[in-house]
Amino acid sequence: MKRLSLAEWSSRAQIILIGAAAVAVLGLVGCGPSKPSAVAPLQREMSEMQAQVAQLQQRIANQQETIESQRKQISSLQQLGPNRPVRLAPLEGIKFASLSGGYDENGDGSDDGVVLYVQPYDADGDSVKAAGELTVRLFDLSNPAGPQLIDQYSWNAEHLRKIWNAKLMTGHYSARCPWPDKYEVPRQVTAQATFVDSLTGKSYTQQAAFPIKGTEPAK
Repeated sequence: MKRLSLAEWSSRAQIILIGAAAVAVLGLVGCGPSKPSAVAPLQREMSEMQAQVAQLQQRIANQQETIESQRKQISSLQQLGPNRPVRLAPLEGIKFASLSGGYDENGDGSDDGVVLYVQPYDADGDSVKAAGELTVRLFDLSNPAGPQLIDQYSWNAEHLRKIWNAKLMTGHYSARCPWPDKYEVPRQVTAQATFVDSLTGKSYTQQAAFPIKGTEPAK
């Protein structure tokens, strides 16, 4: 016997439901006024079938969502080519390595932006050169009107490979985030980094606040 898919089950259930309703209408018309006791069982049956159809439709929607997620994951892995990552332990999260914070590129005593040393790490706590996409958002939380987005920065898998730095037994992505043009820099900036793992499709977020050196020249 052929095994029906969820979509076919849902379609058949709807046909049965419509047919049952049609039979009920014909029966009521043919038999004249019906007693409530005769109609109630049929109404219960129709309600149960409607609930079953709704459940099947929800299962179909969930199944389609899973398929789409898997399709995107497969597409991401195919783009990585034959050198896609193979791990002994699953990715656990990301963290900011020491020395993350404001950077003064021209040595004038004022920070020119924020650099984040982002470390993806596995379940054993080891840093991993994980393929994925990184997004960083900088916020000014000192704004009395509420958090203000300073700017947003993004790196895809190919760009991340170029900013990976490995030293001794550890490594990190060096995500440099310069200020927007003509931006009045606050004394403290909150950085939020989100890493989407290409291998699993899962996202990991880390956030921290960093003091910023003022815009006036150092004396």
